Amino acid sequence: MLNRSLRLAAVAGCMLLFSGCLGLIPSPFRPSPGPQKMPQIKDLVEAFDIVCRNYRVGPNDQLTILFQTDWQEPVGQYKLDTLDQLKIKFTLDPQLNEDVVIRPDGMITLQAIGDIRAAGLTPEQLAKKIEDKFLEANRVSR
Repeated sequence: MLNRSLRLAAVAGCMLLFSGCLGLIPSPFRPSPGPQKMPQIKDLVEAFDIVCRNYRVGPNDQLTILFQTDWQEPVGQYKLDTLDQLKIKFTLDPQLNEDVVIRPDGMITLQAIGDIRAAGLTPEQLAKKIEDKFLEANRVSR
């Protein structure tokens, strides 16, 4: 019985002795006790690149899309098109000012002169056309 007690005490002593050294044995499940190397920028960029390349958009993902148009039209060459929004202002007669949208048929309607074709014209051409229509409407009303 004494022999058995000594064996148990020896095993317990060895366990205590070795348990202090267990922290020095490297393990894949905990970081090593030595000095840690700080990750370099190139390592972080490489890890980010790998994650981004392998990511697939899934349900409930929210995407933000930013874009910038690149206008290739030279100044003064823009042609009006359907659904363009126009602010038509009269400097000397502000009650005629209107905000209009070019309809799918390419026309706009102004309060004093009626329908005018706007799609396919430059803003300058439309301004001239509106001016001519107002002059014509004033001549007819006199």
